[in-house]
Amino acid sequence: MFKAQLFDISLTILSSLSLLWLRRIGQVLGLVLWYSRSRMALVTLENIQLCFPDLSATQQRRLAKKSLTHTSETILETIFAWKADRQLCLDSIQSVENESIVVDALRRGKGVIFVIPHLGNWEMINHYLGEHYGLTHMALPFSHSAINKLISGYRGRTGTKFVGVGSSGIKAQLHVLRQGGCIGTMPDQEPTVYSGTFTEFFGVNALTTTLISGYVKKTECDTMIAVCKRTSDGFTISFSPAEMRTADDPSLEMNNAIVSAISKAPEQYLWSYKRFRTREAGGQERYQFPQHPVRVFIENVLLAIFFTVGRLIGPSLKEPLAAPIAFIFRLFHLKAWRVSTLNIAACFPSMLSDEQSALARSSLLEHIKTGLEIPQTWYRSNDHFASSYVSVEGLEHMMDKATLVLTPPLGNREIVMRYLGEHFYSMEYYHPVPSTALDRLIRKQRTRMGISLVEHTSQGLEQLTRHLKQGNVATLCPDQQPRLRGGEFISFFGMPALTVKAMGSILREQSPQVVFGIGIRELSGIRIHFHPLDYNAKQEITSLLESINEQLEKIIATHITQYRWADKRLNILPPSMKKLYE
Repeated sequence: MFKAQLFDISLTILSSLSLLWLRRIGQVLGLVLWYSRSRMALVTLENIQLCFPDLSATQQRRLAKKSLTHTSETILETIFAWKADRQLCLDSIQSVENESIVVDALRRGKGVIFVIPHLGNWEMINHYLGEHYGLTHMALPFSHSAINKLISGYRGRTGTKFVGVGSSGIKAQLHVLRQGGCIGTMPDQEPTVYSGTFTEFFGVNALTTTLISGYVKKTECDTMIAVCKRTSDGFTISFSPAEMRTADDPSLEMNNAIVSAISKAPEQYLWSYKRFRTREAGGQERYQFPQHPVRVFIENVLLAIFFTVGRLIGPSLKEPLAAPIAFIFRLFHLKAWRVSTLNIAACFPSMLSDEQSALARSSLLEHIKTGLEIPQTWYRSNDHFASSYVSVEGLEHMMDKATLVLTPPLGNREIVMRYLGEHFYSMEYYHPVPSTALDRLIRKQRTRMGISLVEHTSQGLEQLTRHLKQGNVATLCPDQQPRLRGGEFISFFGMPALTVKAMGSILREQSPQVVFGIGIRELSGIRIHFHPLDYNAKQEITSLLESINEQLEKIIATHITQYRWADKRLNILPPSMKKLYE
């Protein structure tokens, strides 16, 4: 409630300023965001580089800087759109272009969809469309419920009716169209990860909603691009046709119409949105920026302190240290503790709550022990590394043939990785971690271990398969959730877990030896185990992935407290399921 009150008070104070002064503040904000190399600035520049490859580097940077300034103006103008007198908002719209095509379309009686891209100010246009066309618009709710309620109230003043993005909102919009009315949609937001279709947008494949084309197919309505562009002292609204009803590829026709509208004022488009975040399976990930140099420096210092101190801590001190650290995680309800409890509750619903809590506590303690073991695992000399584990079991399953080693976060994964690097010519199918400082350190350590890294892309997968064909060892984490469309929902402790398809394709095409490599903590020390995977390479990829998860579950069940339940393994769920980590 406090956040919502503070939000409302802040907007009320700022709304006392004129539109001109709000824009000036926005311009200053845009310059700050640009020169501070903010994440918004980096995303803006990458999008412009992708969509305008023919511009010189100087022109791209100039456009990116202008765009960020306009985006910041939009943010401040939104206060005006939400809080200013409604008539004042309508009066600020100084001209309307090409409105006759809307009138002609409405005469057909099939309804009109206003396709409203993030160009100019998409909040201001609600005043005009609500006033003149009784618009029913679809909007994503804000994550904070009290703030969402406030914003719904602000938007309700515009005369536009807003509906949610779920089935009830779709039904409401379809009803309006069938009555010959008008609805609004935002076409350039990515739909959920497993809906939509990849369609060209400025020559780049972008995950594009199919909802609008579905509306057109069901109702034979007309579609119009509607934008509210910024002028020197107000706004101008313009309409242009998007002939989706008669197009062979309605989504492509829509995107082309949006591109045409943006091209008239590219600096006013929201290039700071991660429009190309979701890629096709095997595609190169976008927006992988190093973190801010100041943050990287601080993290480097903290990591240096941790690893320096960690190398001095003997095995006998790790458990006494791990217990109070785990207590702090629980006391302050930190992320690792929260995620562990959610995962365990989801995967073991029949377990009593006390048992779930006990498992979460034990798992967190083991997770922290593993973290405390990493400094010595990484930095011990080769001569002393052998004393880090008491024995290695299952090596007979890795001899004289290409081997895929699946290394789940069970026990001490880093000991297994270093063992593989020292004894086999190894390659890891690697996914970068979000922390720039930690990611660089991991890459450096993998090189020291003798492990080469390839990325989660089609090119990386090709390198990995060539490595296996040469009779070598490849490794990957079997329960790491893919970020791209390279996964399939496979049961994992009864939950649909997005699982890397690449594992199944490797098994089906290469038929390598496959083992699970784990480093289990015992009273006498860490014991490395290589458990063979029983599979039939003739099975379909889905069946192969099911075999992997089934056998992984059995291995985890025998050492359940040492599994890293603190990972967001179930971050992406099927559309019908509620998000787990909200």
